Amino acid sequence: MTITIESLPVRDFDGIVCFGGEDWWYHNRGHYDMQMMRHLSRWMPVLYVNSLGMRMPNPGEGRMFLTRIGRKLRSVRRGFVRVGENFSVCSPLLLPGRAGIALSRPVLGRVVRAAASRQGITRPLVWVACPTGAEVVDVLDPAAVVYQRTDRYECYQGVNRQRIANYDGWLKARADLTVFCSTMLSESEAGQCRRSCLVDHGVDFDRFVSAGSGDAWEPGDVASLPRPRVGFIGGIDPQTFDPDLFLQLVRRVPEAHFVLVGACSLPRGWCPHPNVSLLGQRPYESVPDYMAACDVLIMPWNRSRWIEACNPVKLKEYLATGRPVVSTPFAELRRYEDVVRVAQGADEFARAIRAALGESVDPARGRERVRDQGWSIRAAEVLGELETAGIRATHRPAETPGALARGRRPAPRARPVTPAAPRSENAAPATAAPPVVRGEHPRVELAACILLAGGLRPSPLVAAAGRSILDLWLTPAGSLLDGWAELLADLAAHRGRRLPVRVVHDAIAPPPWPGAKAGRPIVIEQEPKALRGPAGVTRDLCRVYAADQHVLVAEAARWVGVSLAPMVDDHQATGADITVATNPDGTPAGVYLVRCGTLDLVPAVGFMDLKEQWLRRAVDAGLSVRVHRLRPPGSISLRTRGQLLDAARIANGAGERGIRVVCPGALIGPGSTIVDSVVMPGAIIEPMAMVVRTLVCPDARVDAGADIVDSIVSTSECLSDGVRSAV
Repeated sequence: MTITIESLPVRDFDGIVCFGGEDWWYHNRGHYDMQMMRHLSRWMPVLYVNSLGMRMPNPGEGRMFLTRIGRKLRSVRRGFVRVGENFSVCSPLLLPGRAGIALSRPVLGRVVRAAASRQGITRPLVWVACPTGAEVVDVLDPAAVVYQRTDRYECYQGVNRQRIANYDGWLKARADLTVFCSTMLSESEAGQCRRSCLVDHGVDFDRFVSAGSGDAWEPGDVASLPRPRVGFIGGIDPQTFDPDLFLQLVRRVPEAHFVLVGACSLPRGWCPHPNVSLLGQRPYESVPDYMAACDVLIMPWNRSRWIEACNPVKLKEYLATGRPVVSTPFAELRRYEDVVRVAQGADEFARAIRAALGESVDPARGRERVRDQGWSIRAAEVLGELETAGIRATHRPAETPGALARGRRPAPRARPVTPAAPRSENAAPATAAPPVVRGEHPRVELAACILLAGGLRPSPLVAAAGRSILDLWLTPAGSLLDGWAELLADLAAHRGRRLPVRVVHDAIAPPPWPGAKAGRPIVIEQEPKALRGPAGVTRDLCRVYAADQHVLVAEAARWVGVSLAPMVDDHQATGADITVATNPDGTPAGVYLVRCGTLDLVPAVGFMDLKEQWLRRAVDAGLSVRVHRLRPPGSISLRTRGQLLDAARIANGAGERGIRVVCPGALIGPGSTIVDSVVMPGAIIEPMAMVVRTLVCPDARVDAGADIVDSIVSTSECLSDGVRSAV
């Protein structure tokens, strides 16, 4: 069967010219556009044009006016600079104001085209992160245009709001793709765009986790400061930061020492208190260490339309560091209220700081929420959206003998189509194919589905339940393993072929009971080698398949609430080497479609992760990596009691309401009350017991008259409030 999808006109681009929202030389490099460009430059040449600015410098700012003028002149003097193998920065001279831009436009266009040519870019995709870039978009004759609408630019202090709003409207109408990272902005403005997508912030997860783990090294200017320390790391600017609120906090919590790290545009002497240290701006590379040196991290934002629609990357960095977080409210924070203390007003905020200082926090909870949100995933998602729109990258860096002598890898070449043949342990690494767009491609042959049911350590849910996650039930219809079997049976019916299912566990995690519904070809096996990581395990298992066969790889600890057939169709239609599923909100869904030959990028020995290591290596190798967004509700990770209950509510059609799931074979004694809980097969609830927001595992027992709240009841013990945060 050939799947035919209406083809779109193809527009090729050979690199990206990004009109940045910040200046590479003096702003923090954690911003959305900078991170995107850094990661996209692993695949294609990128020219980052330092911010053209949205507002005129104001002499009334005093010393800040001189600071702004001085640093911009120093930036302009740098001109064109190569800062990486495939990444350059251009700092053009631009006259301020609209009239200045109009006069500068012809010269600016020539300067940027010349800089792009030096970077090997002749057919650019123009990425606009600063609305004033609209003035020069068409001067560059772009192959395509991306508009990054990550904030309400027209609400920035000091700008001509009508002028910026006009730029914004023009860019939404002109851009081939508008990229949002704020759910609020996406939902309210997507209808104004030709085409749009929601791609959340990423985070340098490993960097921040490493800084916050163990006995972290403390920067010298922090090590001597007294504890407890309450830190804010970021720009200290009235655009976002609320100085009045902060000063009230300093007075209300005198026992804490407040540490501010970031460029400050507030008047000199604005904070005279002795329990505050203003350390100034620090390089992005040292930001994780400053966060880790604090005991509580805060976000005292002001109340404005800018903050209302913001989605600060700082939040994910704070959570990855593993410190308690206290913040004023904003819309995007609602997704994280279970791991962040939200406070309004100085009194409530001060109480929240004291509560955070007085509690023992499990950093794993916050880290788990951002673990799968690396910038490589975000960059691949944007490329997938562009490919869907018929916009593709064709450039591969040309190598010279001199470059090869310096140890750079050769440019990948298109892989030949050869008859399928088994691969040996010494098979050559996979070669790369140019990106492709939707059209007709050879039929994808799915060899198997691999469910990864192990890990370096059991999840809190598995540890508390004492059994495999696949043995737990969400609905009366069957266990999670039964659910996977049903999902894959639907996929097999769509593809016209039964799909073997291989469930792989490690030596630590308990194996699932092989009791899935009859007729499902499910094999349960232990991973062949210890400590190989998800990518290593997948590679080892797929040695029996041919390079051009494909496998579906999924994290077993997931409830998937939608058919995967559209993802397979998308993988087929785009001819991708790898398709990564994401949820409707852009978070990773834990499901991959993989051409087996791509697994030759995984070493034969050692640990390798799928998302942050193997996928990054695949992008670097030039493989075609596609992102497929699942329809709602997507998938839910099942690592905690709360997550399983959330999945059960959706799976049973309860939405936000409470549930009462009593599975077949469970015995409920008279007078017992079950509220917002799942009681699994073989469980016994004796008379007059109260069970609330609890999982009662198979064959577990609740004693007569017991009150069990927020717990997991296993066959050996009941875990209740004392370990609530862990389960």
